[in-house]
Amino acid sequence: MVNQFVPSSDQDGENRSSDGTFATGNNANPTGIGGWEKGQSGNPGGRPKNEQRIAYWLQFFKNLTFKEFKEYFKYKSEDEIYVAGVLAYERIRRAKEDLKEFKEVVDRTEGKAPQTLIHEDGFFSADKLIVEVVNPTNKEQ
Repeated sequence: MVNQFVPSSDQDGENRSSDGTFATGNNANPTGIGGWEKGQSGNPGGRPKNEQRIAYWLQFFKNLTFKEFKEYFKYKSEDEIYVAGVLAYERIRRAKEDLKEFKEVVDRTEGKAPQTLIHEDGFFSADKLIVEVVNPTNKEQ
């Protein structure tokens, strides 16, 4: 099989052989140890922490009792409060009176409800297209 993604022989100004590998004598990695130190992750920051994710806070506030929810910020200093938490708190608070906000919170914490989509050739149900074949020229006998 021919690799379509073989780099050109002059990619990045490095000396490469015709098959894309480094040519003999190329000094691209003189130490031979690569870009990371042993034991170090290739993604040291990792994914965002929960406190930085709005979805985490929506789930967090949704699972509090009403009393806990009302008093959550009462004993917190500004140094302990994340912006994502404030935004999620406001969305949950508004969801009591606003159906659109309520739907958004439920969709983000519980998942969207299954929907049927009508299509000119049939309709979609859950994960498959169901086609109803109608032959208008077929006459009853």
